[in-house]
Order: sequence, then structure tokens, then C-alpha cells
Amino acid sequence: MKDKRKHLTATEVDKLITATKGVRHEARDRCLLLLMFRHGLRGSEACGLLLSHVNIESPVLHVARLKMGLSTTHPLRPDEIRTVKAWLTGRAKLKPEAAAAAKLFIVAAGAPDAVDACLPLFEALGQKTFNFGDNPQAANLVKLSGNFLIAATIEALGEAMALIGKAGLNRGQYVDFLTSTLFNAPIYKIYGRMIADQQFEPAGFAAPLGYKDMRLTLAAADTLRMPMPLASLLRDRFLTLFAHGGENLDWSAIARLAAEDAGQQRQGQG
Repeated sequence: MKDKRKHLTATEVDKLITATKGVRHEARDRCLLLLMFRHGLRGSEACGLLLSHVNIESPVLHVARLKMGLSTTHPLRPDEIRTVKAWLTGRAKLKPEAAAAAKLFIVAAGAPDAVDACLPLFEALGQKTFNFGDNPQAANLVKLSGNFLIAATIEALGEAMALIGKAGLNRGQYVDFLTSTLFNAPIYKIYGRMIADQQFEPAGFAAPLGYKDMRLTLAAADTLRMPMPLASLLRDRFLTLFAHGGENLDWSAIARLAAEDAGQQRQGQG
């Protein structure tokens, strides 16, 4: 009797990678699955990957084998390079160095004993923990409200830059002005530059995830019997983006709709 195969086929791996579409950390999961399959990484070897093991310029991947295996260097294929770059772009936005430096702000909610049990971890990762009470849903609502505010900022930046571009002014210079004066904050710096450069690929936070958060925000507002006109606008912006084939773009791509509404070209400086 033949032994059952203990490996996945390329078709099966493609299905796994396809299944990552729209998940919270799509770029990371796609990258990890592809590298594990292409380079035969064990789970422990994948967990041991470091940024120093990847050289995009060469381009190669250093594989540190475990279980007495021979460590070696593998060339990276073009699609692997694109996948790694997409993950690195998303990773930069997640600010993992903030966690390492204990600079995160952590939102918690839930039973007091459960929250207390997690406090040592929160203190190791963050500079301050905000406890919003005994209902775990409260933390989710705070998170949704934060993403709503980010999306609103993206829309506002898009409209402001459409105005500047329509007048023939340089959008890059405009972002430098904003972020050097009253709007010297990471949200404006990161998304302002992306919008000015029309650089929405690879996606750091995919548009379908932004759409999901707007739907959940509106659902929460409906439960609380309150209107959120701006959230409704943002939901419709995402739907318009999808109707024009933008599902694989970063969620900040909704900002380009204002420029298109103004009759401006999609690429290039105004």
C-alpha cells in the first residue's frame, strides 16, 4: 500500500493563498505561505525568519535550516519579490518597532480578572492601556471609531488635494506644507504622501477591510439609533472604488475618487 502524500500541490497552495484575500493581514499571510511552499520551510523555520534573511536587492532568501539541515541561500523569484515588498510595506504601517519599544497605546475591555491577567503583557508592549469597562465589545467599538476617523482623514486629504491639483499646484509640495505645520502627524504624513504620489499598491490595509469597518461602524450606529452621514459617505466611496476595479488597492485609494470627480487624470502631478 502506497504512503499517503505528505505535501501540498501547487494548486492547493494557490487555493490557500487565494483564501487570504480580504483577511486582516493579507500581505503577511500571502508572503508567508508562498515562501514556505517555494523554499520548503518547516513551521519552526518560518517562525525564525528575520528581516536580515531577506535581501531584495540581490535578490535572495537565507534559509536557516533546523533539525541538522544544511542552511543555504535561495534566489527569490519575481513574484516572491513583489509579495515580500507588499508585506514590508504593510509591516511599516503596523509600526512593529513601537511594540518592541513599548510605545503602543492599547485599548482593552472585558471582565476585570481577564483584563488584569493581561496587564503584564500590555505593560510590556505599550506605554499606556485604556480600559473601557467590562463589555468586550467596547474595545471593538473604539477600534472601529478610530478606523472611521482615519478613513475620514483620507477622504478629506483626497478632496483637499483634488482642489490643489485642479488649481495646478504641486500636490507633493502641498503635503510637505501640511505635515510641516498644523498636520504634523503620522496619519497625514503616511497617507498624504501616498495620495500625492497616487501610490496605492501594494496594499498595506486592503480596501475591502476598510469597507468592512465602515459597514460595522454603521451597524453599531444603527443599533445605537444614531446617524453617521460621513460614515455612510465613506461606505459609498469604497463601493465606488470597487465598481471601478479597485478591490486590490490600499484603502487610501478612495482619495483618488475626489480627483476623478474633478476631472483630473489618475496619475501624475497636478
